[in-house]
Amino acid sequence: LLSNVYGRTPRKDQFPQQKLSTRETEVIRLIAQGYSDKEVAASLDISVKTVETYKANVMKKLDLKSRIDIVRYAILCGWMEDL
Repeated sequence: LLSNVYGRTPRKDQFPQQKLSTRETEVIRLIAQGYSDKEVAASLDISVKTVETYKANVMKKLDLKSRIDIVRYAILCGWMEDL
């Protein structure tokens, strides 16, 4: 599946996971699972603006351009296997 998504076999080190804080990881995992920013905020008891800030920071750190890229990142990290 991943080779079809990327056209090649992705490397695990393509997106260095250690760059993310624990909270950034929590936020981005929920977004990748399809939750809206509002739902993420309610789940983590933070404001929607804070969710947007975390999401923007993660996207900048990992050079992601869209929610689709967030989902791809989550797949590479193995976060979607539990669903």
